[in-house]
Amino acid sequence: MHKRPLSFSVAFSAFAAAALLSGALVGAKAQIPDTRISLPSNYLNSVGTLFSDPTTNLLFGTYEGDGATNFGSVFSVNPHVGASSLQTVYTFSGGTDGGVPGGGVISDVSGNLYGTTTYGGTNNTGGIYELVKSGPSYTYKDVYDFTLTYPNLAMVGELKSDAYGNLYGTTVNGGTYGNGNVFEIQGAAGATPTYTDLYDFPTSPISGVSPSGGVTLVNNPGGSVTLYGALSQGGTYGYGDVYSLLVANPAAPSAVATDLYDFANNGTDGNGPVAAPLIAYGDLFGATSAGGIGSAGVLYEISDLNGTPTYQTLYGFTGGADGAYPLGTLVADGAYLLGTTSSGGTGSAGVAWSYNLGSGQLTPLISFDGGTTLGGNPQVGLTQIQPGVFAGVNISGGANGAGVLFIITPEPGSYATMLIGAVTFGGILARKRKKRA
Repeated sequence: MHKRPLSFSVAFSAFAAAALLSGALVGAKAQIPDTRISLPSNYLNSVGTLFSDPTTNLLFGTYEGDGATNFGSVFSVNPHVGASSLQTVYTFSGGTDGGVPGGGVISDVSGNLYGTTTYGGTNNTGGIYELVKSGPSYTYKDVYDFTLTYPNLAMVGELKSDAYGNLYGTTVNGGTYGNGNVFEIQGAAGATPTYTDLYDFPTSPISGVSPSGGVTLVNNPGGSVTLYGALSQGGTYGYGDVYSLLVANPAAPSAVATDLYDFANNGTDGNGPVAAPLIAYGDLFGATSAGGIGSAGVLYEISDLNGTPTYQTLYGFTGGADGAYPLGTLVADGAYLLGTTSSGGTGSAGVAWSYNLGSGQLTPLISFDGGTTLGGNPQVGLTQIQPGVFAGVNISGGANGAGVLFIITPEPGSYATMLIGAVTFGGILARKRKKRA
C-alpha cells in the first residue's frame, strides 16, 4: 500500500483567501475562489451526499425542505466559479413529482440526473425520478412510483448504476416485511422501467434490518454485479450488520446474499452502521454511528471478501477532538480515508477528518463550531472533486442558520484544510436526520 508523509494545517476562516492564495495555495491543483452564498430561505436541510460531475465541474446536491409547504429541490454549483454559478435545477411540488429527496443524485453518461423522493408521487409513497438534461436545462421525468405493496417509507441514500444503466437502491422500512429491501430498476431511461425487489430484510442468511444508506456497487468481469450495504439494526446481536448481494444476471435479476459481519457492540466493534461501506484496495471500509471504545462510533475494515470475510476495527472515536457519531460514507485518496463526524470535535459540531491506513493515525482537518462561518453537524461524508480536493456540506450554522458547503483543498506536497466558504444555506433548519444513540 502506498504511503506518504502528511502535514496538515487548518485554516478556520473562510475569508482568508487572499493570504492563502498568495502563499500556501500557490501551485495547488484547485484554484477555487473564496465565495459565500446565502441561499433563499426555502433551501432547507441538505442531507444528500454531493455528486461531482467531472465533465462539467459542477457539484449537485439536494435539499429536503420542511415536508409541509416546502418539498425540496436539486441544486448545482461550480466551486471553481463561485457564487454566480449557483442554480436551482428542479424544485419538487410534493404532488405527482414527489418531494423531500431521500438522498443526493447520480448522473448517466448523457448528464441526466437520477434520485429518489420520500414523499408524494402517484401513491404518496415517494419514488424515483430522472431529470433529463437538454443543454443547460433539466426536465422532470417519473421513473417509478412506489406502491403500497413495496412502499419506500423513508428511502434514504443515493442510487447506484451498473454498466448496463440499471439502478439499485434501498428502502429503510419498505419491502415485503416492512424492514427494508434492496431493489433494481431496469430500463430507467426508457418508456417502461421495470422494478424488481431483489432482497427483503430480514431473510436468511441476513437477519439485520433498516438499510438506510443505499449500496456500494461493483461491476464484475462477466457482467455480474456485487452490491455491498450496511444494516443499522438487527443482525445476530441486534446492532446491525454488513452484507453483500451477488446479482449474477442484471437482465434477469435475483440475488445471492452473504452476511459479512454482525456488530456485537462489544466495546470495540461499534454498532449502528448508517452508510454503505466503501470498497477500496479490494476491502470494505466503513463507519458505525455509535459504539466502540468511546461509544462514539468506529472505523472498520472487512477483508478477504471472496474467501472468509475478516473484520477489523481500525479506529474508535472518543467524542473528543476527533469527533463523534460518523453518519456518512467514506472516500479514499492514496493511503488515506476521509470522512466526517456529525458531532464532537473542539467546536462540538462535528469534524472532517483523515485516517492514514499506513500509520493508523486519525487527524482532524476541520472542527466545526456551528457558527456563521463554519456551520456544523454534517450528516453525510465528503465528495471528491479531483485528486486531493473534497467537498462536504453541513446542515446547521452558516449565515442563515441552515448550513455551509465547504471545500478541503491541498497545499503543494501536503494536505491543507481551508473552508472555501462556498455556500451558506438560508432559512431555519426544519429538521435534522436523527442521530443514532
